[in-house]
Amino acid sequence: MNITVYLGANEGNDPCLRKAVEELGAWIGNSGN
Repeated sequence: MNITVYLGANEGNDPCLRKAVEELGAWIGNSGN
């Protein structure tokens, strides 16, 4: 499976976004991609 994630360089002001990105990265890594 190919997965592409587009992100900006600035984290922004919403801590929920950082948490979501960390969870997405963990899911991608743990799923073998």
